[in-house]
Amino acid sequence: MSVTGEQSILARERARRAAATEEAWGELRRGDVAYEAQQYEDAVAAYATARGLLSDSAQTGELRSAATLRFAQASVERARQLAKGGRRDDADELLDVVLAPDVLPTYAPARQLKEQIFDPIHYNPALTVETVRDVDKVRRLLYEGEGFGSLGQYDRALEVYEEVLRIDPTNHAARRAMEAIHGRRSDFFDAARDATRANMLAQTDAAWETPVPPVDFGVGPGVGPIGEENIGGRTAGEKLRSMIVPRVDLTSASLSEAVDFLRQQSINLDTMELDESLRGISFVIDLGTGESPLARRIESTRFNLQLSNLPLGEVLDYITSATKTRVRIDEHAVIILPLGAVTDEMISRRWRVPPDFLSRESIDPEGGDNPFDEKPARGLLGAKLTAKEFLKKQGVSFPEGASAGFTSFDSTLSVRNTRPNVDFVEQIVDAIMGEEPVAVKIEVRFVNIAQ
Repeated sequence: MSVTGEQSILARERARRAAATEEAWGELRRGDVAYEAQQYEDAVAAYATARGLLSDSAQTGELRSAATLRFAQASVERARQLAKGGRRDDADELLDVVLAPDVLPTYAPARQLKEQIFDPIHYNPALTVETVRDVDKVRRLLYEGEGFGSLGQYDRALEVYEEVLRIDPTNHAARRAMEAIHGRRSDFFDAARDATRANMLAQTDAAWETPVPPVDFGVGPGVGPIGEENIGGRTAGEKLRSMIVPRVDLTSASLSEAVDFLRQQSINLDTMELDESLRGISFVIDLGTGESPLARRIESTRFNLQLSNLPLGEVLDYITSATKTRVRIDEHAVIILPLGAVTDEMISRRWRVPPDFLSRESIDPEGGDNPFDEKPARGLLGAKLTAKEFLKKQGVSFPEGASAGFTSFDSTLSVRNTRPNVDFVEQIVDAIMGEEPVAVKIEVRFVNIAQ
């Protein structure tokens, strides 16, 4: 072999050793980082790799000794972890590697730990890998059960603690936690019992209340005007009258845009309704088929409207006037119809009327109302008519499906009929209610004359 060839081989060998040394330095740094983070398994692997890359030559012997010492230190810590986890055999094998003749056979910490791992004083011989795994699982479940309990999910917390007891039947912490959960449940049920008892006692006490009779048939607290449906809460008509819109500013608005504005205003202003789902008024636009010229004309109509501090019903009147439409007010909805549209749809309405409402027209017109008349007496009043018969005598027609009834205990007239007929009935009621009631005052004086 020539001198040049030998030099080439030596150069390559020096380059290889330099690269191995550089790689060993990298593994040592990686092992140091893992050791500081107590990741001893990764540290052992890094130091073993660094030690394998270095030789006992004069140039790298000192660095290899340092890598060997670090490998031994990390291996002892890893063996201690394995022994605590119940893997004593694996820990013993790792210590044998450290105490091998070509590593550090005299390393004292490794010898000391090797004598302790099978000593029952230092490590519990009953500790197994499964036991350690169960302990970790029990710890996690205890934290989970505590979390459910703090959120008031008592049933879920009890299920978690029962799972703990299936793993560790004598777990003291789980039993104490279950005791606390049952105590909280008992407190809740005590509160629920007290609340139910108070509610039932209040209902019993309320049953003794004597209702106050109404003073008259006009407007009173909680009673809407005659002719409007006001039983069961605030109706659409009451809301239209009571809600005051602070400002209306509609520019080039269509009917649908104006109705959307009214709908939103009714929701914002309906502060007396506690149930949010019932707030506001339902507005329905019924223009018939969208292909009709009338519907297209109404939909294309644009108008301007600037108002302030007006009831919602009056704002609606301005809008219907501008769009040539009319409204039909049901109990909980406002239906917007084309002006002049006639429908056979039945609507219902109630009125508060005087108690003698049906008997006013049933008096004998020939003088049967005179108690001193010589004709055969039939009583002061003739046979009382039904509500339907009475209204028919006034000229109200009742198509199929229409009905009328009078409830005597609260003097309520209920009618279900078409819109024109209901309006006619309302005129009849207004006329009767407008009559001045006739009253006779009789003053009687008794004089006792002894002589």
